[in-house]
Amino acid sequence: MYAAETTATANNKDIKSKTIANGNNTDFVKIAIVVNGIKTNNGSIATNDKRKQFSGGYMDYKRILTIQDISCVGQCSLTVALPVISACGIETSVLPSAVLSTHTSGFSGFTFRDLTDDMMAISEHWKKEGLSFDGIYTGYLGSSRQIEYVKHIIKNNTASGSLVVVDPAMADNGNLYPGFDSAFVEAMKGLCAKADFVVFKPYGREDILEALQRAR
Repeated sequence: MYAAETTATANNKDIKSKTIANGNNTDFVKIAIVVNGIKTNNGSIATNDKRKQFSGGYMDYKRILTIQDISCVGQCSLTVALPVISACGIETSVLPSAVLSTHTSGFSGFTFRDLTDDMMAISEHWKKEGLSFDGIYTGYLGSSRQIEYVKHIIKNNTASGSLVVVDPAMADNGNLYPGFDSAFVEAMKGLCAKADFVVFKPYGREDILEALQRAR
């Protein structure tokens, strides 16, 4: 894994965030490592010493929330993130943004069930129950409205010192995903501005930059 500084512009502000660059499912492992501890300048891991009490005593307890779609076919999104991050020893909570019959690349005629209207009710229930998250990891979001809701969740459902990891999943091969436009691109820039880490696949960064040019 390597993390590099990257700068982009969102809402006339410079975004300086760490970019984790890789292109396979080990991205999720790396996100889990980031949530468990921050790498210091000397390469060591500075872990969060937060603990919670259970009937049997105390144990380290980290919880990450991943917000993205469920693609029923395609080996991507929540169907991959949930088991892999869980295997890293982190409680992985999910907030599905949509349910698709397949992912959007290479398939046509896929079904899309928008879950936007459920997101705020879920967030408010978590807040009522006193639930918070040590990390937020976002993937595919289906609309600008969902992005605004994610910003609300970052503000209202995170623990002190939590990390935000954003994968701006919106383009492949230099083209925006179906249904996305320049307004979505601008909304995603705003979400990236709130991220501690922005995640790109090796080909994703160039695809997104080319798509941004086409969307203008």
